[in-house]
Amino acid sequence: SKQYIQEQTGLSAEVAEQKLAHVVVSAEDAIANMVQQRTDGYQAGL
Repeated sequence: SKQYIQEQTGLSAEVAEQKLAHVVVSAEDAIANMVQQRTDGYQAGL
């Protein structure tokens, strides 16, 4: 029973880490896109 709980906890922690990593990557992509759009707009304004 205790081992089962540890397995479940370990699994959920692993899933949480994967979700967190996905959120971080998505945020980095969004920031990169914003910077790219600003750069494009700035160059178009020159």
